Amino acid sequence: MVCPKCGREYEGTKCPNCDGLDIIVNQDDYLKRRREYEEKQAALKSASSDNEEKNKSDEALRPDEILDKIVKAGGQARKKIIDKKAEKAQKEKNKKKKTVIVGIVIGFMVVLAGVLGTYMLINHKEAILYAIYDDTIYRISETNMQQVCDYHEAIFESDNNSFHIQSIPQQFRDRTIKESMSSSNGKYYCAFVYSHSANKYSILLWNNENCDILAENNKEKKLLYIDNEGYVIYQETEIINEEGSVGTTQLYISKVESDHNVTTTMISETVKDIYVYSDKKTVIFNDLDGKLYTYVYGKNPKKQLIAHDVTTVYGAVGDCLHLFSYKAQQVNTLKDCNGFIYKCNDAVYYYQFDFNDGKSIYLGKNNDTNLTCIVDKNDVIMVGKNTLMSAKIVDKAIDTHTEMKVVDTYTEIAKLKALDNIIYDSNSKSVIFINDNDSLMYYSKGNITTISDEVTDGTLNWVANTKGAFTYVCNQVQMYCKNVKTSPVKMTEEGNMAQNSEIFYQKGKLYFVNMEGKLYICNDSGNNCSMIGDANRIILGK
Repeated sequence: MVCPKCGREYEGTKCPNCDGLDIIVNQDDYLKRRREYEEKQAALKSASSDNEEKNKSDEALRPDEILDKIVKAGGQARKKIIDKKAEKAQKEKNKKKKTVIVGIVIGFMVVLAGVLGTYMLINHKEAILYAIYDDTIYRISETNMQQVCDYHEAIFESDNNSFHIQSIPQQFRDRTIKESMSSSNGKYYCAFVYSHSANKYSILLWNNENCDILAENNKEKKLLYIDNEGYVIYQETEIINEEGSVGTTQLYISKVESDHNVTTTMISETVKDIYVYSDKKTVIFNDLDGKLYTYVYGKNPKKQLIAHDVTTVYGAVGDCLHLFSYKAQQVNTLKDCNGFIYKCNDAVYYYQFDFNDGKSIYLGKNNDTNLTCIVDKNDVIMVGKNTLMSAKIVDKAIDTHTEMKVVDTYTEIAKLKALDNIIYDSNSKSVIFINDNDSLMYYSKGNITTISDEVTDGTLNWVANTKGAFTYVCNQVQMYCKNVKTSPVKMTEEGNMAQNSEIFYQKGKLYFVNMEGKLYICNDSGNNCSMIGDANRIILGK
């Protein structure tokens, strides 16, 4: 008999160990149940994978040991179930985490692609045509003009074409804006303003967060350039008397540091000719003492003396790397623009920044102040005394002191009229000009070819936003050529002469303003000419 209280086996009706209750048991029934129990334990032992070391055989286990074993087995089974559930939950959690991470990565990639796509769009988007008329800026389409903003709301970049809609900070709006300018990325703005109450001129620099005063005094100022890092190049001229007589002009560059500390450097105390080549971060200038300098601005500024006794400097014209003229703009933003012309009295020199020896090239003598000169590798074209001439650069020293390269003897190409109207196509290496017999011609590789006769002198000009296209007036009709190899086509009818400086190309269309201030459009084939509206001038912006 097994005692239900202490579990000890005994014989009789009462447990001698714990003095438990008297139990009357049928012996046969007890033996039967014991056999069944032993068989069950044997089956459990055979099926069990538990390798736990046993000190007793199953037959010797007491009921409390059996119960403990069952509890342990149940606990292990429960633990396995819990572990499996935890593992499953962890897998689900990891799966969700991975999904979130993948989602974040995909989202980031989408955003990055969007940003890059936007960046590519911004940097490759097509230029936009705008018209200015009656103090209002309009966007031009093929059929109409859509108002963009008032002219005074636009701050133009240094090229005077691209603009941003921006106002000067509130605290300075009581001052008269004399001039304003924007960096090409639209991050920085500067303005030259005048305060009537204080009788002072100031230069302001601001962005979306701050506004600083770069200079403030009684000197007249002129903004030259502001770059994307916030460097502002400007000049100051002293007003001597009320009649407007002026004194010397100084050249400055200013930068606002992160702590709002304004750093200003006087580049030159007296300055005459000034050119800024933004791609090279270089200012080119000569002073009243005849010294020619280049000044590289930025983190490591450097001022270099180039030559003495310099009387005039000529920068590169517009978007042509090789054409230098008195007509050149003060700021050239063209990439790789790295050369300029200067004169020492009548002697003409060409200087290029990336020359290994840092030497100038002597191009001969020319006493014409309104100089036009083309330098493309070893080819030189020069206009002097209404004569178009060509020469080659040769390696020959003119004296033991300078050891400069020089040109050989000039060969006359053609005689020109007083306006010296020439342009240069660097793609075809062609010089296009109007000669003294009113014939439009081009010179290339030693050969001269006639394009048209009876051309009006001074009307030859490039078509903006193209490579090699140009226009001119012939018999009071505006003509267009895609390049020197194509036949000219009529843009307008007789007498409806266009203003040459206002002709632009976009998507197979030509836009121009005629002499009466009317904006016209026509195909580049010369067909379907129609009027869009009124305009003072056209600009090609971003």
